[in-house]
Amino acid sequence: MTVWRLNRPPASPADQVPMSHRKQQVEAVLKRAISSILLSKISDPRIQGMLSITSVEVTEDFSEAFVSVSVLPDRLAKRTLYGLRHAAGHIHALLCKAVDMRSVPKLQFKIDSTLKKQDEIFQAIQKGMAREPEIPTPGLPPLSNHVDPSNPPDDPSLQEPGR
Repeated sequence: MTVWRLNRPPASPADQVPMSHRKQQVEAVLKRAISSILLSKISDPRIQGMLSITSVEVTEDFSEAFVSVSVLPDRLAKRTLYGLRHAAGHIHALLCKAVDMRSVPKLQFKIDSTLKKQDEIFQAIQKGMAREPEIPTPGLPPLSNHVDPSNPPDDPSLQEPGR
């Protein structure tokens, strides 16, 4: 089993690493370890679909960690979240063995819908671009006038070198 280790902050107060850096380290270690646990150690039938840990946010006192997950397809998200919340204690116990920390934060799982929102925005942009005619830019040739290699342009300055 892989044991994830943290770089402990220096002992003297003058050499202390900023709290935000320590917090980022803990979040990164927890994200890797939880991903590994979910991939290899959890076999709950409610946890289905493609599951990814998108982020882990730890409270300032390191007592709780909010784990954002993305589930594809969307129809399995609610059931998977229920399974993750039900297995949170078991995942926490496995996490305690997997990471080298004095106390491991309590896990709170939540669905991250940012990937879904990004996909919806991307689809809307694609639809808009397909619907809109090309708007000519003054001083520039239209984009649809590309050079066809089988039919070179008549202007010698636009021809490829070596022709």
